[in-house]
Amino acid sequence: MRKVAFFLVSALLLCTSCTKIKQAFHYGTATAEAMEEDYNQKGQKFINVDFCSPDSMVVLSTVFPAVGDLRSAGSTPLTDSIIAYIGNCFEGFAGAYMQTHDPQKAIERAGNAKYRSFTKEISDMKSELEGDIPEYMFAWEYENSVEIEYDLERYVTIINKTYEYQGGVHGMPTFYGTSFDKATGRVIDKSIFKHTGSASFMALLKKELLDYFLSEDDTEEESDLSMFLLIEPENLSVDDSNMRLTDHSIIFLYQPYEIAAYAYGFPSVELSFQQLKPYLTAEGLRLIGDVR
Repeated sequence: MRKVAFFLVSALLLCTSCTKIKQAFHYGTATAEAMEEDYNQKGQKFINVDFCSPDSMVVLSTVFPAVGDLRSAGSTPLTDSIIAYIGNCFEGFAGAYMQTHDPQKAIERAGNAKYRSFTKEISDMKSELEGDIPEYMFAWEYENSVEIEYDLERYVTIINKTYEYQGGVHGMPTFYGTSFDKATGRVIDKSIFKHTGSASFMALLKKELLDYFLSEDDTEEESDLSMFLLIEPENLSVDDSNMRLTDHSIIFLYQPYEIAAYAYGFPSVELSFQQLKPYLTAEGLRLIGDVR
């Protein structure tokens, strides 16, 4: 029996024991049901906002770090990069926040933009369809969360998870991670690698990826990577993956349908710094603390 990942997608799990702010406010035709400033289990402050349209057909759930605390230390390349990144994750958030330094107003702008986008698409769909239309077709949902996963000596890693449902059999989740160099504020990209097209690296990538798909009852000898992929194994490349640094490894992650069926979730390969040392440039070695 092979391992199959099933999605249970929800907003970021919240710690409710230390809520600092909770209030209701309105804008346009969408309602922000609650705004909570809280701390997660890592002690990081974040803000959670739930939106709901008057007809409950559009639900928006948004979680993001309290960027006001980032900005309180003053403008630096790192804080500017992180705020810009959050702005890309939440459409229109960064510009509004940079202008007003008011997270509530920024949330209102970003949330209202998403709500208008949804309602326009629903209206357009209704005008094109004829006859009785099941209401569930318009029960759309959008969830978006950003979390600081690691805040280490040389880099910060942030993860962004989204889920969007627009009718049909299932919704579509995404999971992206981004690491920032604290010294420069720049995103750490795949330029820190070398020889990732070599036979030795590709063998390592394929072996670890096969382990992702195998269940406890399967063995590598009985299985072949091509059984699980939508592409030919020789066409695999880390260049097509999303990459982020942890405290001891680098994770290469693929989105649903990118290389495998939806049911397999987010196929990923986690390689330790020790495994990756032969494939890292001098800059890569500096970032993981192995200067030589």
